[in-house]
Amino acid sequence: MPLLLLAALASAGSVGAQTQTQTQTSVAGSNQVAVGPMSGGTIDDHRISAQQVQTLLKAQGPQRDELLRRFVAELNQQAQRAAYTEGSVRQFMETLTRRKVPPNRLKQQLGEILRSHLALETRLAAIPVTSAPIQARVTQAQAARWAGRFDEVDTLLGEALQIARADARPLKAQLRASRRLAASVLASQASLALTRLDPDKGVWLLVEAFEERADDVEPETFWWLIEAGDAALADGRSARALEAFQRAQRAAQGRLVEVPEDPTWLHALSVSHIRTGDAQSALMMWSRALKSYQASLEIVRRLVERDPGNAEWQNALLVSHDKIAEGHGLLDDQGKALKSYQAHLEIARRLVERDPGNAQWQHALSVSHENIGLRLHDGARGDLAGALKNHQTSQEIMRRLVERDPGNTKWQNELSFNHISVGDMHRAQGDLAGALKSYQTLLEITRLLAERDPGEILWQKNLSVSHNKIGDVHKAQGDLAGALKSYQAGLEVRRGLPELDPNTKSMIASQHDRIGDVQKAQGDLAGALQSYQAGLEIVRALAEREPGETGWRYSVAASHERIRDVQKAQGDLDGALKSDQAGQESRRWMTEIDPDHPQSKSSIAAQHERIGDEQRAKGDLSGALQSYQTSQEGRRWLAELDPGKAQWQRDLSVSHQRIGDVQKAQGDLAGALKSYQASLEIRRQLVERDPGNAEWQRNLLASHNKIGDVQSAQGDLGGALQSYQAGLEAARRLVELDLGSLLGQSGLWVSHLNMGEVQQAQGDLGGALKSYQASLEVARRMVERDPDNAVGQMGLAGSCWQLSQLDTPALPKAERRALLERGLAVLEGLQERGQLPPDQQTWPDLWRQVLKEMTP
Repeated sequence: MPLLLLAALASAGSVGAQTQTQTQTSVAGSNQVAVGPMSGGTIDDHRISAQQVQTLLKAQGPQRDELLRRFVAELNQQAQRAAYTEGSVRQFMETLTRRKVPPNRLKQQLGEILRSHLALETRLAAIPVTSAPIQARVTQAQAARWAGRFDEVDTLLGEALQIARADARPLKAQLRASRRLAASVLASQASLALTRLDPDKGVWLLVEAFEERADDVEPETFWWLIEAGDAALADGRSARALEAFQRAQRAAQGRLVEVPEDPTWLHALSVSHIRTGDAQSALMMWSRALKSYQASLEIVRRLVERDPGNAEWQNALLVSHDKIAEGHGLLDDQGKALKSYQAHLEIARRLVERDPGNAQWQHALSVSHENIGLRLHDGARGDLAGALKNHQTSQEIMRRLVERDPGNTKWQNELSFNHISVGDMHRAQGDLAGALKSYQTLLEITRLLAERDPGEILWQKNLSVSHNKIGDVHKAQGDLAGALKSYQAGLEVRRGLPELDPNTKSMIASQHDRIGDVQKAQGDLAGALQSYQAGLEIVRALAEREPGETGWRYSVAASHERIRDVQKAQGDLDGALKSDQAGQESRRWMTEIDPDHPQSKSSIAAQHERIGDEQRAKGDLSGALQSYQTSQEGRRWLAELDPGKAQWQRDLSVSHQRIGDVQKAQGDLAGALKSYQASLEIRRQLVERDPGNAEWQRNLLASHNKIGDVQSAQGDLGGALQSYQAGLEAARRLVELDLGSLLGQSGLWVSHLNMGEVQQAQGDLGGALKSYQASLEVARRMVERDPDNAVGQMGLAGSCWQLSQLDTPALPKAERRALLERGLAVLEGLQERGQLPPDQQTWPDLWRQVLKEMTP
């Protein structure tokens, strides 16, 4: 298999079909065309700079002719033969200009044109000529292609196609050969369409080429469908891509019926599942995408078991695990995502041990560690030490790869992201100095890349991110002046981005917001207002330019809200009111234009929740209940849209809890219990799906406690005790997941305290004593770990109170009095430090009175 095909498919996360007797062409990943067997070398667009293409397009007259000659010579040198002429390359430049390709995509699009042009040559040569008239037109088309007369090529191929189809009708014996001819011509026309950056036509022609041979499927025709789907996916037409991939899937399945367990078709089927999953993921069909990826993995495993030494199958195995991990991540199942990345890591390790000098396997190993680090850093797990170790391992591998090939900009870019990850871990651990050091190294790399090729927008974007990361550390250190300086440096970089890509204007808006946040923190309200207004003007213009894009409306609403907050702080209440109304109007318009978009549904639901919160705070419980129920309709719609999406299930569980809270406040205990139980059932399923997710365990703990509170209020003390005990188990699991979790420790304290109150009400004073003592021990540990934490201090005081009020021979009055004195001392300390909540300011006086009445 040619090196270009292998490299392109590996970068796309799949491996192309094995070459049979005919040439094949496949699209390898997003916007990258890889061509099968070709004579005379390949074209590597990594050797072409964006600046070089822009200069060529801008040049005029003799200067352009000279640059063009040099460029053609360079291309032919890469191809190791005379593959291009000045006429063809001149047409390429005219195509780029006519298609109005933005500067940031010039290099990539030219690379596609160059490769498609070579594919056209290969396909023209491979046309199985059946008659002299067709031979004449194919020969003329080859000459026209060489000269860059693409319209003439299109006309000649169209004539050849008409002749081929005409021959097929009267000549039954030659039907199969003629249809193959017609299909090859259609495939050639598809390459021409892609050469001319017409993906819509190219996709249609490739599908037509396949259908011409639908009863004569070969690896070549299968890859036509994959190429069509990839081109459609790259063009943003995900539904069309899904159709092509699923058609390819059915074709592979059909051939496997004829030749069971054939490795070529097993591999083709696995690729079709991967691509189908990619299209489903783009359509937000995440559960289906995950199933597609898993189907691919099962096939690849069979191939690996049959031939463990096959590097192509091993690479496909890596891709499948990576895709499955992404699928679990999209469904918020981080535990399963982590397991998939760990499986990816084990495979990469074995491959590196087998061939330590293989850069592809070393790179796969680096990526494995990076992805595991990201999962371990996830808020639900918080294993910062483990995450940092994996990120540093990934960084070291990438550093060695960059040393081996300093000119590889892709690896330089990945090394820069390693520095971001390492810096983020240092920052999360509170090591701001370590984070700053990593981000400064990041800045050195991104600055070097940006200086090497100023026309490459990715390097410019990364440079702005480097400045922002450094600014974030300065901000966290309290150095607002330093943060402002870094953010302003980032703004200067981003101001130049629209010249390379007009779609980057939103990045300037977000930078103004970032600067405004610092100015606001500095007390420079006038400056903050000016920055926020600058950001608003940009996103407002974007919203007017693309009225159907709801994302810009979200940004407009957020900008108005930032301005509103500053105006309030300035005392400009009239201005604040106008800004608030403008923000609400933007959100209302956004949800009306596309009410069934998931983002709109979520926004509408959140809006009703905010209204409900305000109504509840004002005592309007009926109004709050109605708002929460309206919100729940949207939350349920989202949860049913994709039951595998954990976050949407979690949001529905919170909706049930909100309704239960209002029902409880209204005295409708039966209704509240039903709502809490509905919330609990969802949370149980989330925990079963991902037991290691601390957030799900916290939510489960809250549900058990709320149910226990209602059961206790209903007089069902036995049921309440069972609920609190279930909550205690959830709290213990939460502590096991994160020993330093304050929420886990406070959950233990609450559970023990709740159990003690029920046991005391049941007359089980011995059980109550044990529960209260257990709560006291948990509170003591919290205070010991963090003496300044008011939550632990209040817990300690609460446990002392409960024990002091437990009249049992096992706890003499002197001990109860000592406990009350201990709790009072804690409250007095909190009050002196201003940490005692406003509604508890009278507690010290109450405790003194009780202590006075408790005679020694």
